[in-house]
Amino acid sequence: MRHAFLVPALFLLAGCSDAGGSGDDVTDDSSVGSAIVVSGRLVQGDQFAASRPRSLAKRLSGDPLAGYQLYCVTFATPPTAAAGIADADGQVSIQIDAAGIPLGCFVLDTGGIAVATLIFDDGGQTGQTVTLALGTDMGEITVDLDNGVALAPIDGDIADSAGMPCPLGTWKAAVPREDCTGTMARFTISQEPDGGYLVSFILGPVWESGPDACVDICRSGIPATVNDGTWTIEFPHDPLGCPSRMMTVAMTPNQACTEIAVESTYGPCESCSAGECGCESGTQTCTGTFTAARD
Repeated sequence: MRHAFLVPALFLLAGCSDAGGSGDDVTDDSSVGSAIVVSGRLVQGDQFAASRPRSLAKRLSGDPLAGYQLYCVTFATPPTAAAGIADADGQVSIQIDAAGIPLGCFVLDTGGIAVATLIFDDGGQTGQTVTLALGTDMGEITVDLDNGVALAPIDGDIADSAGMPCPLGTWKAAVPREDCTGTMARFTISQEPDGGYLVSFILGPVWESGPDACVDICRSGIPATVNDGTWTIEFPHDPLGCPSRMMTVAMTPNQACTEIAVESTYGPCESCSAGECGCESGTQTCTGTFTAARD
């Protein structure tokens, strides 16, 4: 499922030079939160392959995504957000008050709907949050519109979630599955300036209809509701096999905000065994639970 963003401001900056830098360049705490410029070129391409479902390696470049937007938001209180629109060649720049502050980014389509989450790659590791001391040009950002992932080379520090306001940041967990082995969930919770929360995740490998294989699935920018300390999202459980059936995921952090108890629910199903739910039939409600830790 794709969702619209409420973007408070758009920044379309032409002719910005590459001001690449890393967290090691911070020498004065007074610069934290000052304006930086983040730029890149949005192009269509593949990230996941059925034969290599766990790979994030770039496999092919495609057409520039003219008119698409790069939207970034800080993991701070209060959060700061900014967006920029790609030109005919896919070039896009934003200015955001984020020096020394972890931030995450999304790609929005021409209608302002989230279609991909940026996965930052610093050459040694990948992550969904990054800290920049100075502005940076990420170069070519390969956007996989089918899988909701955009791989972005970055000259900065992949940020962990330590010290972020609860429950903002990235979380990870092993997820017990019957259909595939070694399944991991990594999800990011961010907050928009208007106070709303967004959740993005990568889950895999899981069995997916269509490719009939164990693959990673991704969802970007799902709005979350908050009630009594629980963050809840809803999205299609099986978009190809049964698009009308929804999955509800409730996430409840502990008091120290070091762990999140996650419960997923979907149905009705004929059976809760992998691949045997059916569609709009049966009486069983299927649930799963796991515990996530800060990444």
